[in-house]
Amino acid sequence: MSKKCINCNHLNPSDIFYCEKCNFPFEETSYNKSVKIFLFFKEKKIPLKNKTYVIGRGDMADINISDKYMSMRHAELKVLSSHVTLKDLKSKNGTFIDKIKIDDHNPIKLFKNNVFYCGKTKFEIKST
Repeated sequence: MSKKCINCNHLNPSDIFYCEKCNFPFEETSYNKSVKIFLFFKEKKIPLKNKTYVIGRGDMADINISDKYMSMRHAELKVLSSHVTLKDLKSKNGTFIDKIKIDDHNPIKLFKNNVFYCGKTKFEIKST
């Protein structure tokens, strides 16, 4: 049985944790209601609830960050009871998960220990 990478569609052996072609991780982040989820960036820690957050440098963003490389509405972070997704909102400089640029068409599930970037700002999602 093989694993198909959701990032590049490469078929991988079932016993590996990262795609052989693009190095995208396979281990899914899964949360239950007793787990608390936090967003870490620029030495800040924000508790996340089950809702959708817009990350950007504009006043319309839920998570407003001063980063000249970030669009006003750069990315969308959706926290659900079972997982967290990230979607680029047609930003000028793109959104990256573990240094891989994501497209602006489909939300991407975040995995344990993923790091993502909007502009030059590094984000991490951690749970307790």
